[in-house]
Amino acid sequence: MKNIVFILLSLLLVGCTSSLSLEVKPELVKQFKHEPKPTELETHVYVIRGPAWEGSAHGLEVGVGDKRVSYLKNGKYDLIRMGSGFNTLYLSQFGDTFHFKRIDNRKGEILFFYFNPYTGEFNEVRPALGKSLVMQSKLTPKRSLRGRAEYYNNALLNPWIMGLKIKSQEKAIEKKASKDFALLNIARPSTEFKKLELAIWSNGKLLDVVGGEEVSQVLLPEGKHTLYTYINGFSPLEIEVEKGKTYYAKVEIERRPLKLISRWTAFNAADLDRFYDVAFSGLSSLEIDSEQLNKPANKYRIEEAEKYLKSDAKNKYYPKVVISADMGI
Repeated sequence: MKNIVFILLSLLLVGCTSSLSLEVKPELVKQFKHEPKPTELETHVYVIRGPAWEGSAHGLEVGVGDKRVSYLKNGKYDLIRMGSGFNTLYLSQFGDTFHFKRIDNRKGEILFFYFNPYTGEFNEVRPALGKSLVMQSKLTPKRSLRGRAEYYNNALLNPWIMGLKIKSQEKAIEKKASKDFALLNIARPSTEFKKLELAIWSNGKLLDVVGGEEVSQVLLPEGKHTLYTYINGFSPLEIEVEKGKTYYAKVEIERRPLKLISRWTAFNAADLDRFYDVAFSGLSSLEIDSEQLNKPANKYRIEEAEKYLKSDAKNKYYPKVVISADMGI
Protein backbone atom coordinates (compact mmCIF):
# COMPACT_ATOMS: atom_id res chain seq x y z
CA MET A 1 0.00 0.00 0.00
CA LYS A 2 2.81 2.39 0.91
CA ASN A 3 4.50 1.71 -2.44
CA ILE A 4 1.31 2.53 -4.35
CA VAL A 5 0.92 5.80 -2.45
CA PHE A 6 4.55 6.71 -3.19
CA ILE A 7 4.13 5.97 -6.92
CA LEU A 8 0.97 8.05 -7.12
CA LEU A 9 2.62 10.89 -5.23
CA SER A 10 5.65 10.73 -7.54
CA LEU A 11 3.44 10.87 -10.63
CA LEU A 12 1.56 13.80 -9.16
CA LEU A 13 4.81 15.63 -8.42
CA VAL A 14 6.17 14.94 -11.90
CA GLY A 15 2.98 16.31 -13.39
CA CYS A 16 3.18 19.41 -11.23
CA THR A 17 6.85 20.10 -11.74
CA SER A 18 6.90 19.60 -15.51
CA SER A 19 4.01 21.95 -16.23
CA LEU A 20 6.17 24.90 -17.28
CA SER A 21 5.38 25.77 -20.89
CA LEU A 22 8.24 26.48 -23.30
CA GLU A 23 5.89 28.42 -25.55
CA VAL A 24 5.46 32.18 -25.42
CA LYS A 25 2.32 33.16 -23.53
CA PRO A 26 1.36 36.72 -24.54
CA GLU A 27 -0.75 37.26 -21.43
CA LEU A 28 2.28 36.49 -19.22
CA VAL A 29 4.57 38.68 -21.29
CA LYS A 30 2.20 41.61 -20.67
CA GLN A 31 2.30 40.95 -16.92
CA PHE A 32 6.09 40.95 -16.78
CA LYS A 33 7.59 44.07 -15.16
CA HIS A 34 11.26 44.95 -14.80
CA GLU A 35 12.15 48.06 -12.85
CA PRO A 36 14.47 49.86 -12.74
CA LYS A 37 15.84 49.20 -16.20
CA PRO A 38 19.60 48.69 -16.61
CA THR A 39 21.79 51.66 -17.41
CA GLU A 40 24.42 51.62 -20.16
CA LEU A 41 26.90 50.48 -17.51
CA GLU A 42 24.80 47.44 -16.56
CA THR A 43 23.50 44.17 -17.92
CA HIS A 44 20.60 42.44 -16.16
CA VAL A 45 20.38 38.69 -16.52
CA TYR A 46 17.52 36.39 -15.54
CA VAL A 47 18.60 32.79 -14.93
CA ILE A 48 15.71 30.32 -14.88
CA ARG A 49 15.90 26.69 -13.80
CA GLY A 50 13.11 24.58 -15.21
CA PRO A 51 11.08 22.25 -12.97
CA ALA A 52 11.73 18.50 -12.84
CA TRP A 53 11.31 15.71 -10.33
CA GLU A 54 14.73 14.19 -10.93
CA GLY A 55 17.44 16.08 -9.07
CA SER A 56 14.93 18.31 -7.32
CA ALA A 57 16.76 18.00 -3.99
CA HIS A 58 20.03 19.30 -5.42
CA GLY A 59 20.58 23.01 -5.87
CA LEU A 60 22.27 24.58 -8.86
CA GLU A 61 24.86 27.25 -8.15
CA VAL A 62 25.14 30.21 -10.50
CA GLY A 63 28.46 31.97 -10.83
CA VAL A 64 29.71 35.13 -12.50
CA GLY A 65 33.48 35.33 -12.75
CA ASP A 66 35.00 34.07 -9.51
CA LYS A 67 31.88 34.85 -7.46
CA ARG A 68 28.99 32.59 -6.54
CA VAL A 69 25.93 34.78 -7.01
CA SER A 70 22.85 32.57 -6.74
CA TYR A 71 21.47 29.16 -5.82
CA LEU A 72 18.53 27.73 -7.76
CA LYS A 73 16.29 24.80 -7.01
CA ASN A 74 13.76 23.42 -9.49
CA GLY A 75 11.27 25.92 -10.85
CA LYS A 76 13.15 28.94 -9.47
CA TYR A 77 14.73 31.98 -11.11
CA ASP A 78 16.98 34.82 -10.07
CA LEU A 79 17.87 38.23 -11.43
CA ILE A 80 21.60 38.95 -11.61
CA ARG A 81 22.82 42.49 -12.15
CA MET A 82 26.33 42.79 -13.56
CA GLY A 83 28.54 45.40 -15.13
CA SER A 84 28.35 45.71 -18.90
CA GLY A 85 31.98 44.75 -19.59
CA PHE A 86 33.36 41.24 -20.03
CA ASN A 87 31.44 38.67 -17.98
CA THR A 88 31.35 34.88 -17.72
CA LEU A 89 28.16 33.22 -16.50
CA TYR A 90 28.15 29.52 -15.57
CA LEU A 91 26.46 26.82 -13.54
CA SER A 92 27.85 24.39 -10.97
CA GLN A 93 26.57 21.32 -9.18
CA PHE A 94 28.44 18.82 -6.97
CA GLY A 95 31.65 20.79 -7.58
CA ASP A 96 31.45 20.33 -11.36
CA THR A 97 31.17 23.46 -13.44
CA PHE A 98 29.52 23.55 -16.83
CA HIS A 99 27.77 25.73 -19.40
CA PHE A 100 30.11 28.72 -19.51
CA LYS A 101 28.45 31.64 -21.27
CA ARG A 102 30.29 34.79 -22.26
CA ILE A 103 28.25 37.94 -21.75
CA ASP A 104 30.42 40.66 -23.26
CA ASN A 105 29.48 44.30 -23.76
CA ARG A 106 25.71 43.77 -23.64
CA LYS A 107 25.20 47.35 -22.50
CA GLY A 108 21.80 48.24 -21.08
CA GLU A 109 20.28 44.87 -22.06
CA ILE A 110 17.95 42.51 -20.20
CA LEU A 111 18.87 38.90 -20.97
CA PHE A 112 17.21 35.57 -20.22
CA PHE A 113 19.01 32.22 -19.80
CA TYR A 114 17.09 28.98 -19.29
CA PHE A 115 18.40 25.68 -17.88
CA ASN A 116 16.38 22.71 -19.15
CA PRO A 117 16.72 19.90 -16.55
CA TYR A 118 15.56 17.25 -19.03
CA THR A 119 18.05 17.98 -21.79
CA GLY A 120 20.78 19.54 -19.62
CA GLU A 121 20.96 22.50 -22.00
CA PHE A 122 21.55 26.05 -20.81
CA ASN A 123 20.98 28.74 -23.39
CA GLU A 124 19.95 32.32 -23.88
CA VAL A 125 16.32 32.53 -24.98
CA ARG A 126 14.51 35.34 -26.74
CA PRO A 127 12.98 37.99 -24.46
CA ALA A 128 9.33 37.03 -25.03
CA LEU A 129 9.97 33.40 -24.03
CA GLY A 130 12.19 34.49 -21.15
CA LYS A 131 9.45 36.70 -19.74
CA SER A 132 6.94 33.85 -20.03
CA LEU A 133 9.32 31.50 -18.18
CA VAL A 134 9.98 34.01 -15.40
CA MET A 135 6.25 34.51 -14.87
CA GLN A 136 5.78 30.74 -14.53
CA SER A 137 8.63 30.39 -12.00
CA LYS A 138 9.28 31.57 -8.46
CA LEU A 139 12.00 33.96 -7.34
CA THR A 140 14.66 32.06 -5.42
CA PRO A 141 15.09 33.04 -1.76
CA LYS A 142 18.16 35.17 -1.13
CA ARG A 143 20.99 33.35 0.63
CA SER A 144 24.52 34.20 1.60
CA LEU A 145 27.06 32.68 -0.79
CA ARG A 146 30.53 33.29 0.54
CA GLY A 147 33.95 32.62 -0.80
CA ARG A 148 35.53 32.34 -4.18
CA ALA A 149 34.05 29.93 -6.72
CA GLU A 150 37.17 27.77 -6.95
CA TYR A 151 35.81 25.69 -9.83
CA TYR A 152 35.89 28.83 -11.99
CA ASN A 153 39.67 28.43 -12.14
CA ASN A 154 39.29 25.44 -14.48
CA ALA A 155 37.91 27.76 -17.13
CA LEU A 156 40.08 30.75 -16.27
CA LEU A 157 43.26 28.69 -16.72
CA ASN A 158 42.00 26.71 -19.73
CA PRO A 159 40.69 29.34 -22.15
CA TRP A 160 39.01 26.78 -24.45
CA ILE A 161 36.44 25.96 -21.73
CA MET A 162 35.35 29.59 -21.72
CA GLY A 163 34.95 29.64 -25.47
CA LEU A 164 38.23 31.33 -26.38
CA LYS A 165 39.27 30.02 -29.79
CA ILE A 166 42.89 31.09 -29.83
CA LYS A 167 44.36 28.35 -32.05
CA SER A 168 44.74 28.97 -35.75
CA GLN A 169 44.10 26.36 -38.44
CA GLU A 170 47.74 26.48 -39.52
CA LYS A 171 50.07 23.71 -38.42
CA ALA A 172 52.95 24.87 -36.27
CA ILE A 173 56.39 24.93 -37.85
CA GLU A 174 58.51 22.14 -36.41
CA LYS A 175 61.04 23.44 -33.88
CA LYS A 176 64.48 22.04 -33.08
CA ALA A 177 66.96 22.43 -30.25
CA SER A 178 69.81 24.81 -31.01
CA LYS A 179 73.02 26.19 -29.55
CA ASP A 180 70.89 28.76 -27.69
CA PHE A 181 67.84 26.74 -26.63
CA ALA A 182 66.67 23.33 -25.50
CA LEU A 183 63.48 21.87 -26.94
CA LEU A 184 60.69 20.35 -24.84
CA ASN A 185 58.16 18.21 -26.71
CA ILE A 186 54.87 17.85 -24.80
CA ALA A 187 52.40 15.34 -26.19
CA ARG A 188 48.69 14.80 -25.49
CA PRO A 189 47.55 11.25 -26.25
CA SER A 190 44.11 10.48 -27.64
CA THR A 191 41.70 9.85 -24.74
CA GLU A 192 38.03 10.47 -23.98
CA PHE A 193 39.04 14.05 -23.06
CA LYS A 194 40.97 14.81 -26.23
CA LYS A 195 38.62 17.65 -27.19
CA LEU A 196 39.47 19.56 -24.02
CA GLU A 197 42.47 21.76 -24.75
CA LEU A 198 44.94 22.11 -21.89
CA ALA A 199 46.75 25.39 -21.38
CA ILE A 200 50.41 25.31 -20.35
CA TRP A 201 51.65 28.15 -18.14
CA SER A 202 55.07 29.25 -16.92
CA ASN A 203 56.22 32.35 -15.02
CA GLY A 204 52.64 33.61 -14.99
CA LYS A 205 52.36 33.57 -18.79
CA LEU A 206 50.55 31.37 -21.30
CA LEU A 207 53.10 29.21 -23.12
CA ASP A 208 50.84 27.12 -25.33
CA VAL A 209 47.53 25.29 -25.60
CA VAL A 210 47.60 21.59 -26.49
CA GLY A 211 44.66 19.40 -27.48
CA GLY A 212 44.38 15.65 -27.75
CA GLU A 213 46.51 14.03 -30.46
CA GLU A 214 48.73 17.13 -30.53
CA VAL A 215 52.27 17.93 -29.49
CA SER A 216 53.40 21.26 -28.09
CA GLN A 217 57.00 22.29 -28.80
CA VAL A 218 58.49 24.76 -26.33
CA LEU A 219 61.95 26.30 -26.66
CA LEU A 220 63.59 26.90 -23.27
CA PRO A 221 66.81 28.70 -22.34
CA GLU A 222 69.32 26.69 -20.37
CA GLY A 223 68.48 26.35 -16.69
CA LYS A 224 65.55 25.43 -14.46
CA HIS A 225 61.90 26.02 -15.35
CA THR A 226 58.49 25.14 -13.90
CA LEU A 227 55.49 24.52 -16.17
CA TYR A 228 51.91 24.13 -14.96
CA THR A 229 48.63 22.75 -16.16
CA TYR A 230 45.44 23.16 -14.16
CA ILE A 231 42.42 20.90 -13.73
CA ASN A 232 40.97 21.11 -10.22
CA GLY A 233 44.46 22.01 -9.00
CA PHE A 234 47.92 22.75 -10.33
CA SER A 235 50.03 19.97 -11.83
CA PRO A 236 53.67 21.16 -11.95
CA LEU A 237 56.47 19.93 -14.19
CA GLU A 238 59.92 20.96 -12.99
CA ILE A 239 62.55 20.73 -15.69
CA GLU A 240 66.23 21.55 -15.92
CA VAL A 241 67.55 21.76 -19.48
CA GLU A 242 70.82 22.05 -21.34
CA LYS A 243 70.86 23.97 -24.60
CA GLY A 244 71.06 21.84 -27.71
CA LYS A 245 69.16 18.93 -26.12
CA THR A 246 65.61 17.69 -26.72
CA TYR A 247 63.36 16.63 -23.83
CA TYR A 248 60.10 14.69 -23.84
CA ALA A 249 56.98 14.65 -21.67
CA LYS A 250 53.31 13.96 -22.03
CA VAL A 251 50.38 15.51 -20.23
CA GLU A 252 46.94 13.95 -20.02
CA ILE A 253 43.63 14.38 -18.27
CA GLU A 254 42.71 11.58 -15.90
CA ARG A 255 39.45 10.69 -14.26
CA ARG A 256 39.71 10.37 -10.47
CA PRO A 257 36.86 9.75 -8.00
CA LEU A 258 34.46 12.70 -8.28
CA LYS A 259 36.84 14.86 -10.34
CA LEU A 260 39.33 15.18 -13.19
CA ILE A 261 43.00 16.08 -12.87
CA SER A 262 45.88 16.69 -15.29
CA ARG A 263 49.00 14.53 -14.97
CA TRP A 264 52.52 14.80 -16.37
CA THR A 265 54.81 11.94 -17.36
CA ALA A 266 58.53 12.49 -18.06
CA PHE A 267 60.60 10.39 -20.45
CA ASN A 268 64.27 9.72 -21.03
CA ALA A 269 65.68 7.98 -24.11
CA ALA A 270 65.06 4.47 -22.79
CA ASP A 271 61.54 5.31 -21.64
CA LEU A 272 60.61 6.55 -25.09
CA ASP A 273 61.26 3.12 -26.56
CA ARG A 274 59.79 1.08 -23.73
CA PHE A 275 56.85 3.02 -22.34
CA TYR A 276 55.72 5.77 -24.65
CA ASP A 277 52.31 4.88 -26.09
CA VAL A 278 52.00 7.66 -28.68
CA ALA A 279 54.55 8.28 -31.42
CA PHE A 280 55.70 11.91 -31.32
CA SER A 281 56.32 11.82 -35.05
CA GLY A 282 52.63 11.18 -35.69
CA LEU A 283 51.42 14.21 -33.75
CA SER A 284 50.92 17.73 -34.96
CA SER A 285 50.17 21.08 -33.39
CA LEU A 286 48.38 24.26 -34.38
CA GLU A 287 49.83 27.71 -33.93
CA ILE A 288 48.31 30.11 -31.44
CA ASP A 289 46.57 32.84 -33.41
CA SER A 290 48.03 36.13 -32.13
CA GLU A 291 45.16 38.07 -33.73
CA GLN A 292 42.61 36.07 -31.72
CA LEU A 293 44.74 36.35 -28.59
CA ASN A 294 44.74 40.14 -28.85
CA LYS A 295 40.99 40.57 -29.30
CA PRO A 296 39.76 42.62 -26.31
CA ALA A 297 37.50 39.93 -24.80
CA ASN A 298 40.14 37.22 -25.17
CA LYS A 299 42.98 39.45 -23.99
CA TYR A 300 40.98 40.45 -20.92
CA ARG A 301 40.44 36.82 -19.88
CA ILE A 302 44.06 35.84 -20.44
CA GLU A 303 45.14 38.82 -18.33
CA GLU A 304 42.72 37.76 -15.58
CA ALA A 305 44.33 34.29 -15.60
CA GLU A 306 47.79 35.86 -15.38
CA LYS A 307 46.69 37.97 -12.41
CA TYR A 308 45.41 34.87 -10.68
CA LEU A 309 48.68 33.00 -11.30
CA LYS A 310 50.63 35.87 -9.76
CA SER A 311 48.34 36.22 -6.75
CA ASP A 312 49.03 34.76 -3.34
CA ALA A 313 45.84 32.70 -3.36
CA LYS A 314 46.17 29.26 -1.81
CA ASN A 315 45.86 26.55 -4.42
CA LYS A 316 45.93 22.81 -4.51
CA TYR A 317 49.10 21.35 -5.99
CA TYR A 318 49.41 17.76 -7.14
CA PRO A 319 52.79 16.01 -6.84
CA LYS A 320 55.40 17.54 -9.13
CA VAL A 321 57.09 15.62 -11.94
CA VAL A 322 60.78 16.28 -12.50
CA ILE A 323 62.86 16.19 -15.68
CA SER A 324 66.59 16.43 -15.03
CA ALA A 325 69.13 17.86 -17.46
CA ASP A 326 70.62 14.43 -18.21
CA MET A 327 67.28 13.17 -19.55
CA GLY A 328 67.74 15.20 -22.72
CA ILE A 329 68.65 13.58 -26.02
